[in-house]
Parts: sequence; C-alpha cells; structure tokens
Amino acid sequence: MILKDLRLSPLRSILTSVSMLVGIIAMLGSVLVGTLGREYLISVNAQVYGWSPTYSFVITESDFHDRNKMEQLFQRFEAIDDVAAVTFSMGEDIRFAPMKDLTPIPPNDVYQNLMAFDLVCTTEAYSQVYNLPMTSGRWLEPSSEGGSLEVVINKEAKNYFNDSPYAAGNVKSTLSLTPFNIVGVVNDGRDFPTIYADSAAILNFAPAMWQVQNANVYWHPTTGLTIEQIHSALGDILTDTIGGYWESAGRSDIGDTYDSVLSIHFLRRYVGI
Repeated sequence: MILKDLRLSPLRSILTSVSMLVGIIAMLGSVLVGTLGREYLISVNAQVYGWSPTYSFVITESDFHDRNKMEQLFQRFEAIDDVAAVTFSMGEDIRFAPMKDLTPIPPNDVYQNLMAFDLVCTTEAYSQVYNLPMTSGRWLEPSSEGGSLEVVINKEAKNYFNDSPYAAGNVKSTLSLTPFNIVGVVNDGRDFPTIYADSAAILNFAPAMWQVQNANVYWHPTTGLTIEQIHSALGDILTDTIGGYWESAGRSDIGDTYDSVLSIHFLRRYVGI
C-alpha cells in the first residue's frame, strides 16, 4: 500500500514524510528544552533560596561570646551527616575597603573608602546549602582547618575591590583595620555587593568585630532525616554547646510551591494546553 501511494502521489507522500519528521524533531526538541529549562530554574532557585528542602531556624539567647563553646558548636555542625550552615547577625556593621598590600600604616584612602556591604558571616557549609558556583578562587575553608581571616566576594562586589588581594575590615567602635584575604569570587545571583566571611576566623582573630546578636541555621537534609529528627538534633547541639533557644522559621527554599508550579508548567507544555 505504501509503495502504491508512492507511485501514485510521490510528491504528496514525500511532503507528508517530511512534515512527520519535522513534528518528531519539534517534539524531541520541546522535551529537551523543557528538561534543560527545568534544571536551570531549579539551579537559579537554589542560588537564592537553597536546595530543596532547606529548613531555617532562628537561634537566640545563646552564649555566642564564649570561644570554647562556639568552637564546639562549629565542630558539631561540621560533624553532622546532613548539610547545615550557620549565619550570624552582628550588632555593629563591619565595613570593608580594598587594600593593595599589607603595610604597618595603611594609607588614608583605605579609611575613606570604607563602606558597609551586605555581609554573610557564615560557615563553610553555606556553599552546599545554596548553589554558589565559584567564578574564580575558592570558597571558605572549614574551621577545623585552622582558619585565617578570609572572605569571598560576589561578582557585584568585585567591581568595587577590582584586583585587590585584601579587604580591610573595620567597625566604627575602633580605628583599627583588620586585613582579610580575598580568596574567591562567587556567582550568587545577587545584584548587590555581598561579602561572605568565615565566622570562626572572626571569632578567633578579630574579637572586636564579633558582636553577635542572634544566629540562623539553614539545614538541608541529605540522609533522610525527618523534620522532627532535625528538631531533636538541633536542640541537642545547642544544649551541648552554646545553649539558648531555637525557633523554626519554616523552609527557606520555595519548596513544594515551586515544584508544583514547575510541574504544572511543564505538564501544560507536554499536553499542549
């Protein structure tokens, strides 16, 4: 029958075959683009809100200024099998300025260029809770590595620091400048200058800057823990280290709502709605 159709209407048969081929290619292309688009959207979401699921907690009334207890806290979080990061909110802004080299007496323009950035004072695991690809250099090292005063800047902040190897840190309550090594540039998806600082290093080497008011924990479970087990583990860590209280702030990632939007969007594309 097919051979007969080809003999009777060769042009029509060829056009029909071509249109079917185009349709198949278009369908495969749509599926491929949809898959790549979904992965891209998930990646962008993880840059801003954290990998799904990420649970956030507020820590208050803890002994943030006891160095021994804080070191125990850092060790406990590094030892857990899940991925969890801690960020600290300071009572006084830490200002930064570019510094070309380390000199006993910094030039006056360093003081003139001091400005407050969006500061994320955190732990090494922060880059695993969030999707933070490095543009250059490396991320912060674990506190167990001994540590040094170092920061990672985002792409927007790089426009301010240019190629300076150091960032001079200062709080208004003191005239002293503390040099931080700029060890990397990160693509965090933010459109405003942001600096990521090693909290353990500030605690140990720049105590004048360590004016913590409260902390946040971002917990991304990777081992199948339930939310109840996470609550229990977090309570045990605080009890054994700095004490205080924790309060759940829900999920920091968009979570199920985001997944639902994705599912509906790509279902509509698939069925041609």
